[in-house]
Amino acid sequence: QNRIELLQGLMDSDGSIDGTFTYTGGFNNAVYGVALKASDNSIYCSGNFTSYNGTAANRIAHINADGTLDTTFQAGIGTGLNNYAISLALDESNNRLYAVGNFTQFSGVTYNRIMCFNATDGTPVSAFNDNIGAGLSNLPYKVAIHNGKIYVTSNVSVTYNGVATNGLICLNDDATQYNGFTNYVFTNYVFNTGIVYDLAFTTDSKIYVGGNFTTYNSKSMSNLARIYDDGRDEYTPIESIPITSGLIARWTFDDGDLTDSSGNGNDLVLATDSGKILYSAGKVKCCLHNNVVSTGTLAISAAAINSTFNGTNDFTEAG
Repeated sequence: QNRIELLQGLMDSDGSIDGTFTYTGGFNNAVYGVALKASDNSIYCSGNFTSYNGTAANRIAHINADGTLDTTFQAGIGTGLNNYAISLALDESNNRLYAVGNFTQFSGVTYNRIMCFNATDGTPVSAFNDNIGAGLSNLPYKVAIHNGKIYVTSNVSVTYNGVATNGLICLNDDATQYNGFTNYVFTNYVFNTGIVYDLAFTTDSKIYVGGNFTTYNSKSMSNLARIYDDGRDEYTPIESIPITSGLIARWTFDDGDLTDSSGNGNDLVLATDSGKILYSAGKVKCCLHNNVVSTGTLAISAAAINSTFNGTNDFTEAG
């Protein structure tokens, strides 16, 4: 049955097709992206189609919960995109619909592979689109929204407005690059490049990233990585702390204790996830990678810290 049943996901609990979702003919070509509007259970669809139920819908459409075409939205779309849109992301709180794909124009106006629509009437959102500039230099794969930021995946060679994406780029809601996100390089040494296809967000500010890559930020991660939503991998230092007293010569991993060369835990300097500095007078339970540190700087990574300490009297908080 015409393409729509592959994407609608409207089934009863027994797996049968939901008869309240009615349509005649469906889409005339492939659908690649779907975004659900949770407030009314309608869906936005993107792909390489040019009509839905016999009515013009050029590569992007809004389908009501009953299966009918939203003609108000389609009126704003007009002649639509000149090539397929591969992914959609709906920001319902701001009434915005983001699209990425292989298109280079919308209704005759240049938008290179990324743009934003008003989710109600289908018209372009100038506050975003006017700042796209050169846009994306080649095909992206996924657009997603997290904490008000727009994330786009691609091949590492793709640029956005002349800036390397390295496979994953983060934008503000005005289409400018978000400076709080560092897009380290995804690399596949076999193919001499890297590709990011998909991503998913956790509730604790992390991103699962899937694609065709062997490293991220020069660290071995085979086709799946978990990074922070500011771009850091879990082993990149978040703060370098001068060691002003004492000497840390050994980190023990078996019991979680930090000790100096004499086996004592005195004069340790530790940064917590919250950024506060703790001075230990005894044992501090941590999960740290084995390493040897001399006087100078101790780099603490967020992944290395377990905030469970050995008793409430084992440390004092500074500042």
